Amino acid sequence: MFAVMAQGSSSCELCQIIEKFSFDSHPLRMEIAASELSPGFEGSLARLTEVMPHFGKTPDVVKSALMNHLDFEERAIPGVLQELSSRRLASFPLIT
Repeated sequence: MFAVMAQGSSSCELCQIIEKFSFDSHPLRMEIAASELSPGFEGSLARLTEVMPHFGKTPDVVKSALMNHLDFEERAIPGVLQELSSRRLASFPLIT
């Protein structure tokens, strides 16, 4: 979805924001979707998907939904990174 939005117009500020976040953070998004934050993540994406048909008519509504979603992702990052670090450390054998 983010890639389609970014392809819509490479000159608008909103599209540049989308492009930056969609390609650089896909693995992190997948971790958020698989975490305990999944219901909130899916709800936020649903709201964003709901307003996308209004992209040309009411760009402020779309921009607001996108920024709210990106804020959700930003707040989720510390917990997801901590969980990834814990899993990575747990996968290393203890040397005794």
